[in-house]
Parts: sequence; C-alpha cells; structure tokens
Amino acid sequence: MAIVELAINIALNGAVQPISTPSMVNGQIVADIYTPRFSIQSDPSNANALFIQSSDLSGTPPADITNTSANYVLTPGQIVVIQVDDLQSQNGEKFALSRWYVKGTNGQKAHVSYQKRI
Repeated sequence: MAIVELAINIALNGAVQPISTPSMVNGQIVADIYTPRFSIQSDPSNANALFIQSSDLSGTPPADITNTSANYVLTPGQIVVIQVDDLQSQNGEKFALSRWYVKGTNGQKAHVSYQKRI
C-alpha cells in the first residue's frame, strides 16, 4: 500500500460549506474521506479571509463561521496543515473531512489536500 496526496478544490458561495459530503444510505454514512493529515489553502487571488471550523463533538455543523468562532482564519495564499497527534496516530484515529467546514466570500476558492492509503 502507498500513501498518496489527493486534492479537493472548493468554489465558495458565502455560506458555510463542508469540505466533503459523505455518501449516505438510510441516514447512515457509508463512505467519507478519512485522513490523518490534511491542509487547507486560501487561494492567493482571494480578496478576503477564509474561515475554517470543525463540527462540535456531536457532529453538528456550525450554523455560521466568523472571525471569532473559527478554528483557523486564513488570509489569501495562507495555508494550514491539520494532523492527528502522536497518540491519536497510535490509536489509528483520523479526521472525517465531512466534519470540517469552510466559509468565504462568494467567488473565492479553497484548496484542500489530504493523504489516503491506497
């Protein structure tokens, strides 16, 4: 098995948007993107900041993401790398990308890259 780097490009619409949308069957998640490490970059051509926030512990998405509620605020061109810590890694924990959200001005772009074992 090899670890590959994959990418998602998100066209922002001014609302809170999930990084990915899982496949559902009868209300149950059957396919999601799980990764121990991912990065989010605000496109260098963006005019405004990009806000990033995870869902709460119950999995509820944020109703809104603001400068004060965001886990991360990225200026145009800025990138953040989010990864599990050593203990989480030893336990095999991973992030579900559908539980991370971005918000930016309509027309802006966010670039997400993540690792997957294939």
